[in-house]
Amino acid sequence: MDSRQCDDLLAEVEAIRTDGAAWRDRPWTRLPEVEEKIRRRALRRDSWNWAFICMICSYVPALFFVFWRLFHHEEGHPVLFFVWGPLAVLLACLTLFVATESRRPFPSSRPGVLTDS
Repeated sequence: MDSRQCDDLLAEVEAIRTDGAAWRDRPWTRLPEVEEKIRRRALRRDSWNWAFICMICSYVPALFFVFWRLFHHEEGHPVLFFVWGPLAVLLACLTLFVATESRRPFPSSRPGVLTDS
């Protein structure tokens, strides 16, 4: 925090400490709607990650087909294999993973996550 952002930096920090001290020993309450939103976002992020990995893996057959066509003197554009092919794989995998994200389990007890006591 820059001291030019606040009129009195020390007073601001002390106010934050005072407000935090009131909440220090209180139990955390879990809100089901927040937990569900966190779960959905984590699964959506996981879907994007796996779809991107599938897209990267689709470059191997694309490279194979480009070399195959090059060595056999076939006409065609490598852009089809290097751009549109992996993009189609990304969209197909993303559609599949997002459609099935509600059926995937989400571990409720993970390290670092607060649990009800």
